[in-house]
Amino acid sequence: MRQREIHAQELVCEWSPRETVPSGLAAFDALTGGWRKKDLSMIVGHPGSGVEDFITEVRTQAALDGYHVPMLDGSESPMPAFVERVRALHDVRKVDMLIIDRVNLLVPADPRELVSREVELAVEMRRLASDLNIHIMMVGLVDVAAIMSRSDKRPLLSDTFPEEMESTVDLMIALYRDETYHPATNDRGVAELIVLKSRFCPIQTVKVKAVARPRLFFSDLP
Repeated sequence: MRQREIHAQELVCEWSPRETVPSGLAAFDALTGGWRKKDLSMIVGHPGSGVEDFITEVRTQAALDGYHVPMLDGSESPMPAFVERVRALHDVRKVDMLIIDRVNLLVPADPRELVSREVELAVEMRRLASDLNIHIMMVGLVDVAAIMSRSDKRPLLSDTFPEEMESTVDLMIALYRDETYHPATNDRGVAELIVLKSRFCPIQTVKVKAVARPRLFFSDLP
């Protein structure tokens, strides 16, 4: 079943009041309330979907609004050192939102527990988000083999991370652009932000404009 699509003028979710970092996309903020502090989110996509460009847009919009949104490479340090680095970063300059790229490659505290590394990361980052009163977003890739085996290439929750993460992540989003797989689609220049899992808003899809100039720039549809 296709998820319902929403537009900027619709307020479809009554989220609890909380300090947030606006996404810069009115339709998405109407659904989610923006990037809520103390929450952990994850955005995933197939290579070429535009996830990296979307992250650039998130950081650019946040900076224009006066928010500090640094980004760290999740593969740089073992888990304990990574956690301390995040705390030190926040001590030097108050962080409003933190983006962690390449979470699939972050090394767990115990290298023998490679299967549960994403779960460990999610638990630690969820705790940090609450302790530091910031929003933390993890960026990852979907299971490409699973997606390519289906006619509908839209990511499913099962294409993302271990099932155990569902109880930890507050908001999980997949970025999908139909033109990546179907060049002749009527949805050229459109991206779908698909809410795969949420603690506080409906499981729905937000369509936004995605124009290459040369990287993708995201904005609300007319």
